[in-house]
Amino acid sequence: MKKIFIISLFASIIFTQQRSSYSWEDGTGTILGSYGNLADPANVGTTSGVSPYDGSRMLTVSESPIDGTPQAFIAWVTDLSAGQDITACFYGYDTTPSSAPSLRIWGSWTANDDINSYQGSADGNNDYTDGSGWGQVCHTFSTNQENWDSDEALIIQARLYSSSSGPDPTVYFIDLVEVTAPGSATVNYPGSASGCTDALACNYNPFASDEDGSCVYPEGSISIYDIQYTEDQGQYCYESVHDQECWTTSGTVTAKHPEYSNFYIQDGCKIGDLNADSGWNVLDIVSLANCVLANNCDSQNGCAADVNGDGYWNVLDIVQLANCILVENCGGNGVSSSYEGIYVHGFSGALPTIGDNITITATVNEYYSLTQLIDAASYSVNSSNNSVAPTDISTGDLTGCQEEGEAVESMLVRISDVTVTTASNEFGEWYVEDSDGGAVMINDKSFDGEGPAPN
Repeated sequence: MKKIFIISLFASIIFTQQRSSYSWEDGTGTILGSYGNLADPANVGTTSGVSPYDGSRMLTVSESPIDGTPQAFIAWVTDLSAGQDITACFYGYDTTPSSAPSLRIWGSWTANDDINSYQGSADGNNDYTDGSGWGQVCHTFSTNQENWDSDEALIIQARLYSSSSGPDPTVYFIDLVEVTAPGSATVNYPGSASGCTDALACNYNPFASDEDGSCVYPEGSISIYDIQYTEDQGQYCYESVHDQECWTTSGTVTAKHPEYSNFYIQDGCKIGDLNADSGWNVLDIVSLANCVLANNCDSQNGCAADVNGDGYWNVLDIVQLANCILVENCGGNGVSSSYEGIYVHGFSGALPTIGDNITITATVNEYYSLTQLIDAASYSVNSSNNSVAPTDISTGDLTGCQEEGEAVESMLVRISDVTVTTASNEFGEWYVEDSDGGAVMINDKSFDGEGPAPN
């Protein structure tokens, strides 16, 4: 059911607030979107002995696989202005007091016309559902927050917190979302949501039921280098000339976040160097010949094995590799050195594996001068077990806004013979410096497990 109430408060100025709610009574709505390993959203009645809190319908979602903190987007407040407050609540079903699984309310900012355009965290409540059955969680969000910008909208999230021991999937139930917002704002709920329904589009919305003609399609294929490279320092620090454009690109996964749906790819395959010893010799020919004969080059550093770049592995690759080794010119076959890495943020499905060489279609986005790919719904794996050699740099390359630092943004790099200048803090951040000078921060953002904490 959906209810609208208008309350007018009279003071020296008249302020109008609207209160609205949604409880999945339409029988069709599920969620407006999601983040992380959220699975199987469905509009259901009484399920597994759990009855809806309000009316006869409710939302169920699951986390699978168990990894990170999935988020269900259950409301979207657009047309906001500075100095406004938005209070949101929902009911979550939880029978595990003081332990997982549980739910919490959170928010994030987006562009006003694109629910998938993440613009930063809007924070949320530190309280979880209390484990007594149906429990309500609430939070008041504000556009006075430091990282809110003009023309940004607010996503209301139900965050899922599962036990690492499972079960997999872990099933959740959510009901009765209530939002109090400025009268000038627009509160959007699930149901007959409009959006792009074409899975081939860059802004495909798998939760939209009505096509609204907003589909954006990729402009073609492009290398990571072409996305990243620019000689213009720009407004902040070397923003991509392809910002807000949708492209298809390829790269090898070099790292992924252990909790969130973010990862790095790098177009850093050293063609022909099958044994990854940073050179080309008869051992590479032997490795290539063996994988061609065994028909398993796709799992044996496949991007390095495709010497002639035709997408296959056969005798033609062996001949080309042998020829370049004989004349000692294999170095022209694509060694990664700069502008070859990029960050993929907020991927909506299961993450690829480190070493996978993938092709992905996404929108180029600048986030405080970090060039990233967003709104990617799928990828294809070209080959697995690939390796990318780190690029050696000096700490001074990364201080301030320099072309040297921009050239290795999101790339796998290595610094050597450094001294710890600042010990690790409570956030896992510490600083090092080499003989060239310039201290840089190292953190545990993508470290799986407990990160190092040197003194």
